[in-house]
Amino acid sequence: MESITVYLSKQRKSVLIVWGLILVLLVGLIDYQTGTEISFSIFYVFPISLLTWFGGRWAGIWVAIASAATWLVADLIGGATYSNPIIPYWNAIVRFGFFLFITFLLSAWKKLNEGLEDMVEEKTTALKAESLERKQLEAQFLQAQKMESVGRLAGGVAHDFNNLLTAMLGYATLALGAIPPDNPARLHVHQVQRAANRAASLTHQLLAFARRQIIEPRVTNLNHLILDMDKMLRRLIGEDIELLTLVARDLWAVKVDPSQIEQVLVNLAVNARDAMSEGGRLTIETANVTLGSDYARSHAEVSPGEYVMLAVSDTGLGMTEEVKAHLFEPFFTTKEQGKGTGLGLATCYGLVKQSGGHIWVYSEVGKGTTFKIYLPRVEEAVSGLPQHEAAAPPRRGTETVLLVEDEPSVREVAAHVLRDQGYRVLEAANGDEAFRLAQEYANQEIHLLLADVVLPQMGGRELADRLKALRPDIKVLFISGYTDNAIVHHGALEAGVAFLQKPFSPTALARKVREVLDK
Repeated sequence: MESITVYLSKQRKSVLIVWGLILVLLVGLIDYQTGTEISFSIFYVFPISLLTWFGGRWAGIWVAIASAATWLVADLIGGATYSNPIIPYWNAIVRFGFFLFITFLLSAWKKLNEGLEDMVEEKTTALKAESLERKQLEAQFLQAQKMESVGRLAGGVAHDFNNLLTAMLGYATLALGAIPPDNPARLHVHQVQRAANRAASLTHQLLAFARRQIIEPRVTNLNHLILDMDKMLRRLIGEDIELLTLVARDLWAVKVDPSQIEQVLVNLAVNARDAMSEGGRLTIETANVTLGSDYARSHAEVSPGEYVMLAVSDTGLGMTEEVKAHLFEPFFTTKEQGKGTGLGLATCYGLVKQSGGHIWVYSEVGKGTTFKIYLPRVEEAVSGLPQHEAAAPPRRGTETVLLVEDEPSVREVAAHVLRDQGYRVLEAANGDEAFRLAQEYANQEIHLLLADVVLPQMGGRELADRLKALRPDIKVLFISGYTDNAIVHHGALEAGVAFLQKPFSPTALARKVREVLDK
């Protein structure tokens, strides 16, 4: 496109020369055919051409009139003799017509030239805009790929770490039960337990970022959820920050896990509070929005359609483009050391993505930040928010449990807990060993299969299906450090599947086993 522009610009410089050569030929032809002495009129072509090109068509017309009149006056005053007195006037008319033709021809050429330049400029601008949009989409796509890769890494790390934490929490709890209340060692074991619980919280956040958590989606009105959290959010952000809630009327329903959206709001509120150390305003807003194809083209992974928007805005410090580029990455933080894990916004990203939504950030240094979350609309009736009841102590049992876990420390502590609860436990380290064990005990009832989802040689789901064929009445409880497509779809458990997330405490394990057996 640049070469075309350069070419057209050169035409303006050379047009007079080109037309001058053409007119020389035309005038010579007319002179030969008519016998009139108009060849000198070629000298008027150049000023006419210049004025027409730079001054417009009417400037050229007036010069043409002046040129023809000047030539007529010169003929009449100069004493030239003609056989017919009409000839000078005829010559003036011919010259004027010739000049007028040149004027209109050059004017048309100029208009065509300007039209071509405008067209080239518009096309160039459109190509630049398209190239910029394509580069932005490529950057968003690469960022999404990077986040997906980091998510897989985080999920794998959390899975392995959860196995270790399950053993640590289990043995710490068992140790506390064996140490007398007045023994100073209890304090040390308590510290181990606290550290393991903090580590477990971090792995839960990593799993949230990696979209590997089990979710319990329900049709929800975000307005109800936000208003229920109002008092808690006010306590969280402090008295020096004003909380403004703007909820839309007739808000559409969304299908999300309410506890996860609550976590997102808490994380964003904490992030906003830290950005407004001297006070400010936190605004939470909901709205029904329809995202069109233009928005989808400029935002990777977004499909056109109807969404519910949840916006959280603050009047804090804002952030630079460099900070925004890394904002949702795990362990990235701009806070002082010891004041943040760098997982808050990464958790928000994972939770929103797992809910089928999208999250975008808009920020300007010194003016504040806005996070906009878009959740797909659903055409279903809103269900009530879950009620949290106090958990009762787990009841004991005498049933037989087939425990399948490839991590020795987890298998040992789980077997110890279940035997303490009165259960009979059969242990296996992989799926094949568990299936052979079940065949050996063909004449004895096995009430529950407690199996890790990911196992060597035969996965937990395949093992459960094969045992169900042999023992239709057997109950199944899966355990795992992260979700697997074998038992979940889009983060939600298949209907009828029982699951316990690692790391779990001995009490949680005993309670869940009893719950599954009693169904």
